[in-house]
Amino acid sequence: MSEQFEGSRRHGYATRSTAVTENQPVFSHDKLNYDNHDVSNLKKRLDEAQQNGNNMYELAFSIRGDWLVKNKLYDPETGILDQNKLKRAEQVVAKKLINQGFSLPLGETPEDVAWFGVIHQDTDHLNMHLWFAKVSPETRPEMLKQTGPYKGQQVGVIPLTNIEEAK
Repeated sequence: MSEQFEGSRRHGYATRSTAVTENQPVFSHDKLNYDNHDVSNLKKRLDEAQQNGNNMYELAFSIRGDWLVKNKLYDPETGILDQNKLKRAEQVVAKKLINQGFSLPLGETPEDVAWFGVIHQDTDHLNMHLWFAKVSPETRPEMLKQTGPYKGQQVGVIPLTNIEEAK
């Protein structure tokens, strides 16, 4: 998981300086700006999730500039983007996807999911990214990967209807 935070040019994909405008761009359920200590703890939890064999999910939502202006999230006169308001909205989206995106909630408890998000502004449209994973080893039969012929919803896949509903 650390490649999202570390890599070339001191930062990984999530926090690369060409994409973010904040000094502390990482956010999650409890804070809008994670400091180095918070990121370190988050990385440990995400690494534990992957050591336990769990999937790391990544979602990206592209948002058009005209929509940001219309919804008073971006002021073209001042060039100011209300990142805190967008992050609070993304917290709601993450909670919905984690709790209702799969056949069961992703975690066995709310504390059993590690997730973070960032806002990227290095393209012609804003991108909001989410990464999340169940931390503890998966034991629920409904959430374990099944082999054999396809029967209904695939395990580990968020149906497009659930993503659309969250948006």
